[in-house]
Amino acid sequence: MPIWNPIKSVNVPLTEEQLKGLVKRYDKNGDGKLSRKELREAFRSLGLNFSGWRAWRALRHADKNGDGYISEEEMEELVNVSTDGKREMTIDEFKKWLKKFDINGDGQISEEDLREAVRASGGWFPGRKSKVGIRLADANGNGFIEESEIRNLAEFAQKYLGVKIVAY
Repeated sequence: MPIWNPIKSVNVPLTEEQLKGLVKRYDKNGDGKLSRKELREAFRSLGLNFSGWRAWRALRHADKNGDGYISEEEMEELVNVSTDGKREMTIDEFKKWLKKFDINGDGQISEEDLREAVRASGGWFPGRKSKVGIRLADANGNGFIEESEIRNLAEFAQKYLGVKIVAY
């Protein structure tokens, strides 16, 4: 997870191993996972501003089972959250993520599929955003996002879904 250090003004990427070390160090009650409070303390100890906000965003993106904690298993998701709180992924990872929402498995993203993706990303107004997303990304006008239109959808996701497409 690239972390902006206001003192040094550089991005410091933390490895998954380092983040797991944070779990061990800041897990005050020894349950093997970090609460929002424990995350806030961990980010604060790294010298980060807005540690409470960062902890909230980290939980929102990484807490896959919704229990309010980040376990060691969920650390991989935390590694993928950037300094601005957006989930970082490559275009291939974005495609893989979208595939989870292809309800009927036809290889196309429908408005309903996109609505579920918006909900899963914690976005507000999923019905409206899914309509806008289809309208903006659907180049051939058939009402679905096909493989050739994924890059258009990626642009939409960067603006409205808290996703950041990166090149690595």
